[in-house]
Amino acid sequence: MNKMSIVTVTRNRPNLLAQRALKSLQKQTNRFFEWIVINDGGDPETRHLIEQEKTDFKITYREIPQKEFGFALCHGRNLGRSLAKNDLIAYLDDDNSLTPDFVVEMISFMSEAPHLKLALPLQKRSRQVWQNGNVVVQGKTFISPQINSTIDELVCHRELFDSNGFVHHRCISPTWNPNYRIYCDYEYFLQCLSNWGTGSFGINPQPLVEYIQSNQGIIGQSNYGDWAKELKQILDNANDYQVIASNSEYFECLRSLQSKFQLKHQQQLNIPAFKASSGAKQGQKIIVTKAETELALEINDQSSPQQSPKTNRSKGLNR
Repeated sequence: MNKMSIVTVTRNRPNLLAQRALKSLQKQTNRFFEWIVINDGGDPETRHLIEQEKTDFKITYREIPQKEFGFALCHGRNLGRSLAKNDLIAYLDDDNSLTPDFVVEMISFMSEAPHLKLALPLQKRSRQVWQNGNVVVQGKTFISPQINSTIDELVCHRELFDSNGFVHHRCISPTWNPNYRIYCDYEYFLQCLSNWGTGSFGINPQPLVEYIQSNQGIIGQSNYGDWAKELKQILDNANDYQVIASNSEYFECLRSLQSKFQLKHQQQLNIPAFKASSGAKQGQKIIVTKAETELALEINDQSSPQQSPKTNRSKGLNR
């Protein structure tokens, strides 16, 4: 049976690490996994939390100093990837959580379809706006990506790829690129598709990740100029990604999207996902459009979030 290594990089957030990531791992119904914790910056409270934690699953703990260049999250994930001992590697941020059946379901999903080298479960996603240490706006929960998402939609940003719950085989897996922050997950996805081929990817149609995004995170504090800059960097290096280099439609789609981001930045437009933060009252609900749920990535609006799909297994994606 395949086993799993789950990599979490954390920085100065021991309380979130304990309340979300760790708590969800303690509830896993399958113990065929190890948890690799990378303490970025060597926070002593995080060290103490891990040292005193008693679990019936293996914990591998390492500390890394602050890096002078590049995105520390990518450096940490690369270290975690190199430490992984199991056949499958998964990723979990310190402020997110996995459902109790994540490990058993993803191991089963990958084992039943040997051609799959990488897979993503559905995510229950929501957004929060924080002010003065309190949640003042709570977004409605929605499901992402959709169960019938295609490679075309994921590569062209009509559906969102996020690494929480993302699973891939350890053997000959690519390294995370620290030159990206906003697009680090997407860039890694492109590397994986280029490495193993588009037919190696599947979506597990069960929501196995609970993902909370806030205005205090990397995406929440970004702007369209940041998006345009990093997407241009990917396009400038398109030959490094076979999945883009071999498909002119993908390249043109991304080029068009990059131009739109640049124009919105020049127009000083704000990303709509957190626009309700201005003047929000505590406990206010956000009415989430599909454009907002997908980080405004130029897709069609819908009047309500996606509903949880039926759990028919999807072993691969069509173009």
